[in-house]
Amino acid sequence: MTLESVAGSGPNGRIYLSDVLEADVRQQPAQGAPIEKVPESTETPAPALATEPPFDGAVREKLSRIRRVGAERMAKSFAEVPHFYLNRDLEVDRLLELRERLKAKMDPAPSVTELLALAVARTLKDHPRLNARYVEGGEVAFNARVNLGIAASTDEGLVVPVLHKADALPLRDLVPAVKDLVRKARDGGLGADDLSGGTFTISNLGMMGVDNFDAIINAPQAGILALGRVRTVPEWRGGEWLPLRVISATLSVDHRVADGADGAMFLEELQAALSDWEILL
Repeated sequence: MTLESVAGSGPNGRIYLSDVLEADVRQQPAQGAPIEKVPESTETPAPALATEPPFDGAVREKLSRIRRVGAERMAKSFAEVPHFYLNRDLEVDRLLELRERLKAKMDPAPSVTELLALAVARTLKDHPRLNARYVEGGEVAFNARVNLGIAASTDEGLVVPVLHKADALPLRDLVPAVKDLVRKARDGGLGADDLSGGTFTISNLGMMGVDNFDAIINAPQAGILALGRVRTVPEWRGGEWLPLRVISATLSVDHRVADGADGAMFLEELQAALSDWEILL
């Protein structure tokens, strides 16, 4: 077979490599027959036209800067950070009772998220591995303070403003500080300081009716706690079934920094704090 005998499918009869291969298949010689060497073409084939699946009625939308940056960071974190997950139902009867009492005493009144933020920040002080970060080269950097990220949904996408030194804030200061961060996030008023320096993150989708979910770690942090809605479940205690109010908590952890026992002990002490607020207050 020679190039002169190959029918070209390109413009003005240009011969592409695919034409040669197709002709070679059609004219494959019998076994044992000499195979004629095809000289290589010095021409560069024109690029094939890109084809797309026929998504009828599809409308494209360019990602906002926040969504694009978030997508890139989350993809990088999920690809590079070895995640593992621990799930536990946290009993929140005492938390909800405390919130009802504080409604009449505090202005603004605390939300469930803000009370959980206080409990998480205070509990993290005794679990430094979950308030740390992995450093390339095989080291772990332990953060001196708990700078708590609060995941917030906005029209432009998910942002995580940071409540600095959350472990040292009394509840009366923490509540308005969190409300202010969330308000600024939704109004587009966050500054660079509001978005930097986080050491751990909480993400609460309970107010949207979500039971539980797994969250991607906000690298370089070592952990994130995903919280679901308040549910009432039956609990067998003292020889009878009792209604128990719980929140499903899923802890995502960087396995380079901490292991399952570290995460389990943190969740156990978080539950103790939610059951006995005097531990924190």
